[in-house]
Amino acid sequence: MSLATPRGFDEAELAWLPATDPAATVRTDVNTLLTAPQISPNIRISGYVYHTAAGTLDTIVVPTTADKR
Repeated sequence: MSLATPRGFDEAELAWLPATDPAATVRTDVNTLLTAPQISPNIRISGYVYHTAAGTLDTIVVPTTADKR
């Protein structure tokens, strides 16, 4: 089950929408992974935003393990 379903959204429709705040989206996604019980505490998770126009990569979440939260 996706995160969209319990909130009453159609996941296929949401997939086509832009992320209006990419950094916030990345932070949310990383937090989802860091708090997932299926992820080993030995796995490092990080998050980045790539700016296509500028060709730059911004670090939004530095590599973090679930046990460091």
